[in-house]
Amino acid sequence: MLSTNSIKKYRDFAPDDDCYYLEPSNNVAVVDMKSGITYISPDDETDDTFSERLERSKRSGKNYFFEEWEEYVLDNNMIL
Repeated sequence: MLSTNSIKKYRDFAPDDDCYYLEPSNNVAVVDMKSGITYISPDDETDDTFSERLERSKRSGKNYFFEEWEEYVLDNNMIL
């Protein structure tokens, strides 16, 4: 499970996007507020892999979370 520290780091990196725990799982979601697309962390994501992806994103000016995490699509049969 990713720590809250990772979420804080992402929010500092991309303050216009959203980043939060996707309940009731241990996954983290990031939302590209420009496109409205939500991306979900892999089940095996660690703070180390998260930090490495964040550092690559900072260096390149690209958000690799949007490229390397899968798009989260809400199941239409889900009751909210």
